[in-house]
Amino acid sequence: MPMLRLLGPVLLDNQPLPDERPTHLLVLLAVTPGGCTRAQAAATLWPALDAATAGRNLRKTLHRLRSDGQGGLLAAGDRLQLAVATDWAAAEAAPPEDTLELMRGPLADGLRDDAGWLGAARERALALWRRALLASLPTLESARAEVELERLRALDPHDEPLARAHLQHLHAAGRRDAFQRVRAAFARALAEDLGVAPPADLAQPPAADLALSLPPAARATGPLIGREDELAALCTALAEPGAACVLRGPGGIGKTRLAAAAAERAARDGLTVVWWRLAGVDQVADALTRLAAELGVDTVREPLLAAALAARPTLLVADNVEHLLDAGLAAHLRSLHTAAPSLRLLVTSRTAFEGLAEQRLGALDTPDPADPPGAVLRSAAVRLFVVRALAVDATLDARAHAPALGRIARAAGGHALALEMAAARVRHAAPEEIAAALEAGSADLDTFFSAMWQALPVALQPVLATVAALPTRFDRALAESAAGLAPARLDALAARSLIERDGSHWRLHPLLRLWLQAQQPLPELELRALRRRLMAHVAAVLAQRLAREAADTPAMLAWLAEEQALLDLAIQQALADADTAALDVLLLVFSMRFEVGGRWPDAAAELAAMAQAQDGQPAAARAPVQAARAVVHVRLGRWDDARALARLARGAPPRSRVVAARAMGLALWRTHDLPGALRWHRRALALAVDAGLDGMVAACRYNIAVVDADFDRLADAERGFQQAAEQARSFGSLAMQARCLVALSMCLYMQGRAAEALPLVQQARAVVERHGLGALALSVGLNEAAQLLALGELDALGARLPALRAAAAHGEAALRWMAEVFELRWHLRQGRLDAAHACARAAWAQVRRLNHPPAGPTLAAAVAELWIAEGHRERAAAWLAWALRQGALAHDERAAAQALWSALALDAAATAAAESAAASLNLEQLGAAIG
Repeated sequence: MPMLRLLGPVLLDNQPLPDERPTHLLVLLAVTPGGCTRAQAAATLWPALDAATAGRNLRKTLHRLRSDGQGGLLAAGDRLQLAVATDWAAAEAAPPEDTLELMRGPLADGLRDDAGWLGAARERALALWRRALLASLPTLESARAEVELERLRALDPHDEPLARAHLQHLHAAGRRDAFQRVRAAFARALAEDLGVAPPADLAQPPAADLALSLPPAARATGPLIGREDELAALCTALAEPGAACVLRGPGGIGKTRLAAAAAERAARDGLTVVWWRLAGVDQVADALTRLAAELGVDTVREPLLAAALAARPTLLVADNVEHLLDAGLAAHLRSLHTAAPSLRLLVTSRTAFEGLAEQRLGALDTPDPADPPGAVLRSAAVRLFVVRALAVDATLDARAHAPALGRIARAAGGHALALEMAAARVRHAAPEEIAAALEAGSADLDTFFSAMWQALPVALQPVLATVAALPTRFDRALAESAAGLAPARLDALAARSLIERDGSHWRLHPLLRLWLQAQQPLPELELRALRRRLMAHVAAVLAQRLAREAADTPAMLAWLAEEQALLDLAIQQALADADTAALDVLLLVFSMRFEVGGRWPDAAAELAAMAQAQDGQPAAARAPVQAARAVVHVRLGRWDDARALARLARGAPPRSRVVAARAMGLALWRTHDLPGALRWHRRALALAVDAGLDGMVAACRYNIAVVDADFDRLADAERGFQQAAEQARSFGSLAMQARCLVALSMCLYMQGRAAEALPLVQQARAVVERHGLGALALSVGLNEAAQLLALGELDALGARLPALRAAAAHGEAALRWMAEVFELRWHLRQGRLDAAHACARAAWAQVRRLNHPPAGPTLAAAVAELWIAEGHRERAAAWLAWALRQGALAHDERAAAQALWSALALDAAATAAAESAAASLNLEQLGAAIG
């Protein structure tokens, strides 16, 4: 039976339906229980018309449905009823979590409601969505919960229960900045839209808000014990702006907990605390991405990171840095601290950090064997053990077991992690038994881990060894599917404090994980089989998601941020096994890590390393990586390399073939081979449709429409952009929706309708800024600049130029020179000829570095306008004539150049001279003329 989807854009069997009367009729019947009579339908859809005219319109609409092959959707007669399944009916009958899965967006999103009949149904759908979300929150993954809350609250920013649920979620996740942002936005929406104040308990941050500066693991460990002197010394060392200190000590000694206490003090003193957690991060580039996310910026460029850190009094805590210092993180930390001189910097590390003041952290003090019970219980090591043990067994009588507690403290060497793990065993053994087990070895942590292993039930030993082979953080689905670990076994490990809850995931302490991998590794064959199952699990999960959403939806990007280590492990195994089917899925999502933020050089380096790892494998096995590399080389402006890599992707699985075809089309388009570009983009679309890759269709349609626009087929282009936008909405691709808004605005702009075009591109900018789509910032900014310039809005353009420069600094290489061109034109309109010259030279440097001849005509036309202002009319005329001869001049730029040529009003002799001079000009001479 066909499926009519109403929750989001209206789709019939996943194909978008147009915003026309036949669609309106289908939606009306879908949301009206039992259907309605013909007279009721006519009166509802055409309320302003008399009954006879409305009836005729209804008959025409029914005839169109039958002509389009959709007549079978209706049970006709005088009473019209829908004869198809709908997601609306399914959602009303489903349990909350299933309802949430069906909610792609507001009811009939994008459908006009001129007659007002759809409003009540939309309110019912929102209420259903709200109930499902609030009921599902306790069981949702943290990232998914936040995405769903953001989506729904954007539709109703005044809903107090939703706002409270959102704030509670952020508080539990330790998202302090997001907590403050959401609370402030809720208060502002109430004040500005309704003229009311927020509830008193939401008007000001609660005292507990200070704890949101701390990572969840640090906040969960209870009071700081035995480190009072060290805390005082650390706070003194960080008291002044610009202070920097490294807290150094062996693993598990308590560095993170002490740093968290210092951070809490700093928060109480009014500082903003940025907690940069680096455990489990293997690459410096990924570390910088994590810092950018903590700061809420969409770039990893150091000047912008430093500016964010310097914006207010801040303490940056870089936790667990030792494994990245030699890889380059030390240089980045020093650079950030230099660029933000007021920044307070606290680093925790097991190794030395040259150039920073150092505070060593050692073991907690332990009691002497001869100490009386009172002295034993006052020692820091015993106090820590007792606090942790009482959390496990509240009946523990510490004074009665004081001698054994002293023995435990000494045997553990005052090591915080060893004491905490020993305390977890009081559920299964008396303190005297724990002490005896620990005394069997020395006091180092390795020996403690060994004793812990020996004390573990034999049935749980292989479970723990298997957990150590998984990523440091893992969810239950992965543990069950890939590792075959039953929930009861995980619960048994958690009961012994060997693994701990981390939001919706489990977490194994990194030090214990390293010890297990070294001392109790899985057999090689078993490890390889586990990693293959892990790879298959991840690929299957992503394939299911890509069937219903694009690779760049907020939910998918949130998954990528949460599961980056898991994805990397899966890709490594797929490369080793030459599993092209898995790589076909994994690399599409992997690329989003760089696509959204515009980190093309990092992507090129990582993909080159993957290609090197595949040396010796058949060409077909290497095809998915080569396809992914082709796209990255397009973004870097290396078009010849991109075409060569795309050709190497022959024989790739479906997704990679679509990616390679698009890369070939983009490379040809950038070098102004429009027929070739159109041929390859149409091939990409055909491949996507044939393979049922609906999530990739929008991008293919968009690329075709861009080429249609360059051919001046504006009606075709506008229709293509609208189709791409509908497809992007149905799959949740925010980036493609923003691209389509920009493209539609350009269609209007190219028709001389800049005033209508500007709101669309500004709407696209809002999407880019709200969702951190840094890779699109430059493209959106350039289009906005073009339209502001066409409208003569020079003040508005001047206000946008700093953001355009920032976007150009890390945007797509092929577009950076255009930012200089628009700034040149802005200075020229202001009469600042020297500044315009500087922009011309900067633009030429970009074009030359890029080796991009198609940019020459646009730059020549812009510089010609400058030369005219300086009185060099002959030079300007010659270069304008040269520019107008070039096929690479875009439609709007050609119109502007033609207008400039007409404004020169040359006589016949001057025209002939300019045409003659133009015949001998070339791109290198343009550089010489610019100077």
